[in-house]
Amino acid sequence: MRISFAMRMLGMALACALLAISPLSAARAADPVILTVSGIHAESGEAVVRDLSLRDIVALDSDILRTSTVWTDGEIEFKGIRIEKLFALLDIALPELARCTALNEYQIELPMSDARETTVLMAYAKDGAYMRVRDKGPLWIVYPRGSGILDAANKMIWQLRKIEAVY
Repeated sequence: MRISFAMRMLGMALACALLAISPLSAARAADPVILTVSGIHAESGEAVVRDLSLRDIVALDSDILRTSTVWTDGEIEFKGIRIEKLFALLDIALPELARCTALNEYQIELPMSDARETTVLMAYAKDGAYMRVRDKGPLWIVYPRGSGILDAANKMIWQLRKIEAVY
């Protein structure tokens, strides 16, 4: 029995539709990439790019930073990953600078020397709740207030979407 071209096309369309609604695609849609980190692999020296969802980030070893900011009222409990630890957990060699880019393309260069002097946290939660984009989330680089780091408030980039290691 010969299958017509139209029947083959219909079959392919049906297969594509079933793949589009499969649990795998639903899981990808449920866990969108919110952060891309790029640098040099700590052991091989090869260039690497890591795409992370919020679930991936939350699964990493988290830290707490209690501080106030010029943009918030009172002391806040931030939960997140220390910036230098993020590179280590992703097997990326520790750079001299981390070029951080926000959703609106705003960029800062964060010296890793800051992380040696004080806690520099990539926060994903504020007072126990995940941060929404309208609340400076989903990721916010936070320095402790009064850390003594020059221009620390200017380095507190929110709506973070990309970190590039600069060696």
